[in-house]
Amino acid sequence: MILQIGGTKKNNAFTLIEILLVVVIMGIVLALAAPNFSKGYSRFQLDRTADDLLTVSRWAQAMAIGQERIYALSFSDDRRSYELERADINEVNEEDNGEVKFGPVNGALGRLHQLPDTIRLDLHENLIKFYPDGTIDPAKIRLTASDHKTVISSIEVRGMMMRVEE
Repeated sequence: MILQIGGTKKNNAFTLIEILLVVVIMGIVLALAAPNFSKGYSRFQLDRTADDLLTVSRWAQAMAIGQERIYALSFSDDRRSYELERADINEVNEEDNGEVKFGPVNGALGRLHQLPDTIRLDLHENLIKFYPDGTIDPAKIRLTASDHKTVISSIEVRGMMMRVEE
């Protein structure tokens, strides 16, 4: 837009050099902020994964008490996923030396929960059982993402899964 004031022309537009300078400055700022964003995002994923595990665990414990059936949190061998299972009605299978047989749980919490690629899960057992009397198998789950770590345990506080500091 060109204005004419007293016989002289005044240009109110940006030049190409000014626009390029702003783009370069924004690029530098974004390049400096990207590492902090990725660390923050990995921490967010770690917290979300821990919260999801706690939610499923607490729901399993409540359902075990309410339905008077054993529920279990079952982890895959590669530790990349987990799912919630419950004991079959005829809980003890005589053919398997009294082992409890588990079946799938319907609904959103019974689905297969995949871990984000940036999260590493470490625990000793593939199965954590929740019993009708409110007790839980002793378990310690370590979740790590880059330089962040969270521990979920049923050992420190009896009868409850919670986050703990190591």
